[in-house]
Amino acid sequence: MGFFSNHGMIERSNLEAPDDWRDDEDFVRAARACTIRTNLTLDDAIRLSVDEAASRLEPRDYHELAGRWNIPDRHGDACVRHLCEKALRPFFRRWTLYPFWALIHHRLPVENCELVLESLANEDFYNIVVAQHIDAT
Repeated sequence: MGFFSNHGMIERSNLEAPDDWRDDEDFVRAARACTIRTNLTLDDAIRLSVDEAASRLEPRDYHELAGRWNIPDRHGDACVRHLCEKALRPFFRRWTLYPFWALIHHRLPVENCELVLESLANEDFYNIVVAQHIDAT
């Protein structure tokens, strides 16, 4: 998780940063022209929920997409972070469940912890793992 965080591959929560890059005309045109596979464009992938993306996209789809990248530079970083957020979510979520459970001192059943984690972002998962590591030392 630290590797991905250190390399800027986690979408940071920033209330001051505009989130309108997905609706920019140049971006939308380029994203719709970039086909990931039949009936799935980059624009579709960006608009999928995180759970839908996890079920419809495989790591090789992201890899192949990198070879066909034709996104306006001003939105490239935001788009990459967004796609990394989706691609890495299953990994982050899998590694966060038990540290979260330990951090709350096992006060909830694991099933309830899973429900709490559903609404969190990868940055939150990373912070939970770091906090639990600090708490354990």
